[in-house]
Amino acid sequence: MEQALVSVILPVYNKIKYLPTTLPSLLSQTYRDFELIAVDDGSTDGSGDFLDRLAKTDSRVKVIRQPNAGVSAARNAALDRASGDYVVFADADDTVCPDWLEVLTKEAEISGADIVVSGLNKTNKDGKIIGKTSPEHDETLSAAEIFHGFHTYQGNGGLLGFCVGKLFRRSLCSGIRFT
Repeated sequence: MEQALVSVILPVYNKIKYLPTTLPSLLSQTYRDFELIAVDDGSTDGSGDFLDRLAKTDSRVKVIRQPNAGVSAARNAALDRASGDYVVFADADDTVCPDWLEVLTKEAEISGADIVVSGLNKTNKDGKIIGKTSPEHDETLSAAEIFHGFHTYQGNGGLLGFCVGKLFRRSLCSGIRFT
């Protein structure tokens, strides 16, 4: 059985100091059927060149370069290029567990869910965990409830209110724009 393709969306702006940690954590996933769409949002610190070099050695990496327009515009540009059955968002300073995509995709395939939420740890610059979130229970919500919740949810340090750490069925994202 063919695995579902996952599009990993990674906006990047002047994050060269994090990329040597973030990118290996994303590219060494146990789930191999994914594309990494990295959007260099006008970086001036060499982040774009780093991404270009990586794309030459790994065919899963696609790089979009654009003038600095902000994280929302970068995510929108990547969504426009995404070809996966699912979309997942990461930030350029994130590190993820090796089975992150495998766990999220397996749950989506088994349950038929349009969105699967993973746990997150928020760390400070010294690596100390300063916030945690994990899904507290299985729950079925409508699309309207889900998107309303992203804007209003404040539990777990507000971490569930972000798009990172969540797998979305790409068809659910059709026509959605970040602002």
